[in-house]
Amino acid sequence: MVIAHIIKLSGRLAHWRKYYSNMSSLSYYYPSRTNIIGIISSVLELSYDSYYSLFSSDNLCVALSLDSTIYKNTFTINYRSKKSGITQVIQEILFNESYNLSYLIYLVSENDQTEKLITKFIDKVKVRHFGYGVYLGQRQFKGDLEYIKSCEVTSVENIDKVDSICSKDNIFGKLDLDNPNKCYNLDTLPVDFFENRQLKDKKEFIAELNLQPIKVKEGHIKNVFLIDDKYISYM
Repeated sequence: MVIAHIIKLSGRLAHWRKYYSNMSSLSYYYPSRTNIIGIISSVLELSYDSYYSLFSSDNLCVALSLDSTIYKNTFTINYRSKKSGITQVIQEILFNESYNLSYLIYLVSENDQTEKLITKFIDKVKVRHFGYGVYLGQRQFKGDLEYIKSCEVTSVENIDKVDSICSKDNIFGKLDLDNPNKCYNLDTLPVDFFENRQLKDKKEFIAELNLQPIKVKEGHIKNVFLIDDKYISYM
């Protein structure tokens, strides 16, 4: 039996920097797979950049769904340094209008070694021992983790919708664009890094920002799994 562990990631503000620039002011709406394994490694107190092969796509399946509406706005951030004093940087910041923005993370281990590490991670989350800390993209944006549940994973076929963020490669057919309440976002995110933090793999992902399923017409979505009554696709 394959088991998925569901974790909620939340916080007041976030900035998930576009991977291709250290100085980019642009933010994704949600964390990339590499952001997520970085958070796991921070809780486990693993050394910096030592975990990319440990939690690679071959060893750990990761899925993500939006758990709150998320908005972007542009702010001017003041950075202070001893050499240059105050530097102003314009940056996209994510927020939720009511309170916290939040995501649901689904973790499925592909082997016993990875499952032991993920079990240790979950045990620390349950007692709120977050190791080096949880941050939503940058250290000034502190985050929180909450263990939700662990449940069975069931593979499904011939499905025309998915409740999580989904790789464009898994979608066969046209997106349902007739519903005016849907808001789709397409972005390219890193999936795996080499140990020297050089890009190993990237993919295009589609997200529905109004908390509705991604749905296709006259087609299907492959690599979909039923987890806790939700149709989930791995990143």
